[in-house]
Amino acid sequence: MELFFIVGFVGLIIWGIYETKKKYGLKEKELELEREKIALESKKIDLKE
Repeated sequence: MELFFIVGFVGLIIWGIYETKKKYGLKEKELELEREKIALESKKIDLKE
């Protein structure tokens, strides 16, 4: 019975770490896309001038 609780607890910790990394990765990708968008907009403005 104790082994079940230990395995469950470790599983919860690993799952928490996995979810945190996944959210961080999505946020990083979002920032990268935002930078690309800004770069494209500035290029567009430069071409108009």
